[in-house]
Amino acid sequence: MKITCSTDEEQKQAGAQLASALSVPTKVLLSGDLGAGKTTFVQGVLKAMGYDGQVKSPTFTLVETYPTNPEVTHFDWYRIEHPHELENIGIWDYFDEPHHIFIEWPEKAPAYSKVADLKLDITYTSTNQRQISIEALTDIGQKVLNKWASYL
Repeated sequence: MKITCSTDEEQKQAGAQLASALSVPTKVLLSGDLGAGKTTFVQGVLKAMGYDGQVKSPTFTLVETYPTNPEVTHFDWYRIEHPHELENIGIWDYFDEPHHIFIEWPEKAPAYSKVADLKLDITYTSTNQRQISIEALTDIGQKVLNKWASYL
């Protein structure tokens, strides 16, 4: 499935539509160039889930958890140099919890990305347009993708 967005608001709306499709804890990979809008997308998810606070990329902290129901954990792995750094933050503990997980820059630690249900790749198609390519990686991901597609 592919979605084209011309503005940040449209990208947030796509995130909100995904949030509406989430019924069980889901792990989502977000790939794309710097500035492609990975965090903007997560902002839309969180707003739709009732979170009104500030949402920023966890580039320096690696992880932020938001008090939604269920909780959302947002990772940004851009700054990690070695995948084993994720062990220091207890990565598997996060994966074992029943909440939604969004991971920016999953290609930095592919072994940990294998647990994902959905993969989103955000690319620029022109100066003002981005395309979100979505791929289901598991049965859970396919169910979410089917439900998400029904909202478009």
